[in-house]
Amino acid sequence: MAVVGVAVFIPHFRVTFDWPVARRSLAYALPLVPHGVASWALAVSDRLILAKYVSPPEIAKYALAYLFSTGVTLVGASLMTPVTAAANRQLGSPETAKNIPPLGTYALLGTTVCAMAASACAGELVRVMAPSSYASAVGLVVWVTYGGVLQSSYVVLSTGTWYSKKTAAVPWVTLASVLANVIPNLLLVPRFGTIVAAISTVVAYAVAAVLHGLLAQRNHPIPWEYGPWAQMVLASLGVVAVVRLLPPSPNVLVGIGLTTLASFALFG
Repeated sequence: MAVVGVAVFIPHFRVTFDWPVARRSLAYALPLVPHGVASWALAVSDRLILAKYVSPPEIAKYALAYLFSTGVTLVGASLMTPVTAAANRQLGSPETAKNIPPLGTYALLGTTVCAMAASACAGELVRVMAPSSYASAVGLVVWVTYGGVLQSSYVVLSTGTWYSKKTAAVPWVTLASVLANVIPNLLLVPRFGTIVAAISTVVAYAVAAVLHGLLAQRNHPIPWEYGPWAQMVLASLGVVAVVRLLPPSPNVLVGIGLTTLASFALFG
């Protein structure tokens, strides 16, 4: 792809060096190196700590639960991509900038609905995906999937930082979220096991969302619709709590269908 791309574009550009442009580019990009390393640490630190203190079967259950979070995060990333593109295009004008907050709400709504459906159907889905010995993984699913929702909200809330190109403080925000994940895991996983890692995931992404939200609002304020965000997340958690009280269906596929219908009916 790189070779073909260069071959296509070579006739249309010439190579020059512009120090002011390079300086601005480096000022934007260099802080993202430690940010990227810290983001990687946030994503994998719980598994590394669990490997030291928890038995392999429990780690396998945690990994199974985390598959649900991976799916939610993937949906969230696909929904957030157009928000970033639209923000870069529209935030410069007061007339078009007002389109961005509702777009962020709709993207977060899609992620929240996905987390709700995954959490509500977790019992049936775990029965399909793994032996009965993995049933306790269901208790971890809500925590890690809603950690994915908070990760998506972080992406939305950070829009003002990327638009302003003021990234100097970004690594400190990411480092704080890593510490919020690592410290509880180190202190509490040996005693309480995988549930600590699941809860710490939620706490870490909440810290990242709040801190980067404050940073982004200072860099480029955007009037996000915080009220509807809270309403839909709390409503979805209420739906999950109610649906999980329903008796399990003997047929797994029927159970998934009924649970999904009940979830969307209650959420609607």
